[in-house]
Amino acid sequence: MILAGDVGGTKTNIATFDHTSGRIPKSTRHATYRSSEHSGLESIVSDFLRPGEHPEAACFGVAGPVIQGRSETPNLPWVIDSSLIASRFGIPRVVLVNDLVATAIRGGTLGPDDVANLNGRIDPDATGTKLVVAAGTGLGVAMLVRSGGDWLPLPSEGGHASLPTRNPEQAALLAYLTERHRHVSIERAVSGPGLATIFGFIVDTKRAEPDPEALRIVSANPRAAPAIVTEHALARSCAACVEALRLFVELYGAVTGNFALTVMATGGVLLGGGIAPKILPALTDGRFMRAFADKGRFRELLDGIPVAVILDPEAALYGAAIRAVREMDRALVS
Repeated sequence: MILAGDVGGTKTNIATFDHTSGRIPKSTRHATYRSSEHSGLESIVSDFLRPGEHPEAACFGVAGPVIQGRSETPNLPWVIDSSLIASRFGIPRVVLVNDLVATAIRGGTLGPDDVANLNGRIDPDATGTKLVVAAGTGLGVAMLVRSGGDWLPLPSEGGHASLPTRNPEQAALLAYLTERHRHVSIERAVSGPGLATIFGFIVDTKRAEPDPEALRIVSANPRAAPAIVTEHALARSCAACVEALRLFVELYGAVTGNFALTVMATGGVLLGGGIAPKILPALTDGRFMRAFADKGRFRELLDGIPVAVILDPEAALYGAAIRAVREMDRALVS
């Protein structure tokens, strides 16, 4: 038995897996916890593991930087230490990876039914670098590079780079965010909370009228704002929500195009995280890809890069499980 988890700012998915079940481990038991209701990952592991359960290995994909087996999560007041988890729960091998690394690992095993294509089909046999960009509670970025016969995941904290702008509207949004934050990172706009902030920008600057009921719900429960804005935008029942989602998608496409150029992602781009599948109609209307490819002399290159949305909501969890199995295989070889 192995243990794997996807540790996010909003929720933590955790599961046990049968590591003998083939190329992709089979989940044997699964639970979801609201992260903010726990003092740390150890609390969740303690609640989840049953008496007598002793995993042979564990891997956790963490929404934050991982340095020497330790992570201070930016969207939670947690410090996660792999050696402490191993010691407390008697797990011989515990690995922490960035959650986008976990998603990228799963990305290397995805089939055609696991994705929705926005711009052509990603060739699984292509050797060019693949890029994974995922908007959720924050914005994660990772790469997959070919190493021998395998895909090697590389972490990044690209979501905390400075937010770029392409036009006067986006410059106005940046000014709006600058009044509220010392540093305006990309994830201040391209994330779930970012979508809520963009809605606030649209309303506060009177760029479009909000639906009164949507505005009331968002004001009363800010956590619900991304879902409410998305729902009303897709139903076209709130002009401010429509404009907020439109601006969000354009920013998402533009920054993804920037990352694709940075790493020369000729092997394709995968959009992970919880937001992309929920706003799929807004991603397939052409705005995302136009913003993605709007890079002047490199438009033709970017037009030729296939982009797809990961439909598997547990990609990071399964990627962590695959990484745990590989850790066991390494231990057997050594």
